[in-house]
Amino acid sequence: MDRIIVEPGKQDAIILATAARFAGERMVLVAGLDSSVVREFLKGIVVSDGDAASLMRADGLLMVRNFDAEPMMLPENTPIRSHIAKSDAGTFTTVAASDGIERLYAYRKLDGLPVYANFGTPTRVVLMAWLARAAPVWMLLAAIALVLMLVSHRAQRRVEELFELEAGRKRVEEAEHLAEARIHLMRETNHRVKNNLALVVSLINMQMRGKAGIDGNELKSRIGAISRVHDLMYQAADGVHVDFAHTLRELAESPAIVPQERGISVDCRTEPGIVLGPEQLTPLAVIAAELLTNAVKHAFRDRDGGVIHVALRRDGGDGVLEISDDGVGLPEAPQRRSGMTIVDALAAQIGGQIERLSGSGALMRVRFPLPAL
Repeated sequence: MDRIIVEPGKQDAIILATAARFAGERMVLVAGLDSSVVREFLKGIVVSDGDAASLMRADGLLMVRNFDAEPMMLPENTPIRSHIAKSDAGTFTTVAASDGIERLYAYRKLDGLPVYANFGTPTRVVLMAWLARAAPVWMLLAAIALVLMLVSHRAQRRVEELFELEAGRKRVEEAEHLAEARIHLMRETNHRVKNNLALVVSLINMQMRGKAGIDGNELKSRIGAISRVHDLMYQAADGVHVDFAHTLRELAESPAIVPQERGISVDCRTEPGIVLGPEQLTPLAVIAAELLTNAVKHAFRDRDGGVIHVALRRDGGDGVLEISDDGVGLPEAPQRRSGMTIVDALAAQIGGQIERLSGSGALMRVRFPLPAL
């Protein structure tokens, strides 16, 4: 884009040239406009003496102004060239290089063209206009300040009252939610206690029906397993679900189940992350305690010491608990003891299955369904 004198009529014109391609041919399209048309337009947008309007090329060529003037190349260090190098639109204040008047300028790049439209108005005009218009505003602000001073205390008090009411409402809601949570926790606790007391009664009844009567140590280990499950559940994040691997290790390391003086070692290989609720956790803990107790009592009767292996793993959608030993193995004609009756009953309660294997020792395998995630 440029301003040139067009031959042969010596017409002062602004021309725009752009590359194009048509029907496979490369060409240059050229359009021209009489510069006086642009100048008259710029004259029409100035509103007071001292206003300046111009059309400037991106490289600093001042092509057309609101008065008859030759094109002028502005130096690189002029404010307008510094500003257009940073952004396509903006404002700044400077003394014009052409006439020495300080103006407030606004500029904007024309869409799709390497040209900026500029408009400036003298700062003194801006200041006088601002002072003339600011006086009513100042009076209005003074009146508003007076009104605010009169009502501020009442408004502040009202806000404090509303804040206290809202805070009180939130405290009531929090108290109601806390009460509901405690009621739910109490019901859940009572339900667990009821179920576990029923289980203890069932354990006592099974021993009473046996020929040997009640064995205090066996009953103590079974009830101790239930008690430990309760401790672990109360320590859990949600108060309900516990990693069964943790429970197994606690039982295997309990001297009440595996006395240290017997010289029996327990090898635990448990897969973590098998998290169970109380409906499965308590029966499985009693089953594990019962199988460990049986291994301690019967597997090593002909020698001092031995090894009991405890394993827990996932198998598809089931969990598998295995308790084995390197003792004498299972008898060919197994006797029905109250302990195994309890194990069978508890396994059936959780939908599990028990497999008994004998070889170089005994192996008891309990397969039980895992809860859906």
